Parts: sequence; structure tokens; C-alpha cells
Amino acid sequence: MDSVLKNKVSVRCAAITHAIPRRTLRNHLLSGSRQKIKGREPIPPIDHELELCNGILRLSDVGMPLTPNVLKRTVFNFCEINGLKHPFNPNTAPTGKKWLKLLLRRHPNVSRRKSQNLSPSRAQKTEQLYCE
Repeated sequence: MDSVLKNKVSVRCAAITHAIPRRTLRNHLLSGSRQKIKGREPIPPIDHELELCNGILRLSDVGMPLTPNVLKRTVFNFCEINGLKHPFNPNTAPTGKKWLKLLLRRHPNVSRRKSQNLSPSRAQKTEQLYCE
């Protein structure tokens, strides 16, 4: 790409020389960006997604893990309340299985597990911890 800008070589010639598709090279020159973009931005955006994952982990530490359906509904409501653009259909299940699978792939510290019953003594201990 530098050869196109410095030597004023044609896009076609530079594409052949560097074995880059001509349209790809042209698009990078027009945008002025060298950063590769793979796919679209995740929904919700990355910074909001990190907050969401931290909340999931906090709830599971306290002993109230979220089910996949509750998580999907929560994300849909979050996008609606904050006015984020999303492709989710409000009439059917808000987010799909694929969205959840990709979220778990992006954040390996969040895992899908079967929840266990919380012992009464632990529940009392966490209640005291958060009420203080």
C-alpha cells in the first residue's frame, strides 16, 4: 500500500505485485485505514459488553447465576433502554442462540454451567456481606 502512495503506482499494478485483491486495496486507500475489520461490531458494543460480563460474574459469585433466557432478555432490554441499534426481534426471542454462543466465545471467563442450590448458611453470609 505504501508503494501506491509513495511511487504513485496504479492500484491494479500494486494489487498484482503484493497479491492483494484490487477492491480490497482500493477500499483501504479510500478509507485511509490500515486496520482489518472482520465482521460487524458486537451488540451491545464492547465496553457495554464488558460491563455486562462483570455483572454476570458478580451475580454468580453471590449465588444468583443468570439463565441463558434471562441473559438474552436482559441484553434486549438494555439495548432498548439505551437506544442502541440492534437487529433483535421484539416479537420473538430477543437474542438468539448464536448471539449467546459468540458472547461466550469472546469472553471465556463467562461460562455456561448448571446452577447449584445455595446452602442457607452461605445465603445468610452473602446477605450480611451486601447489606452492610
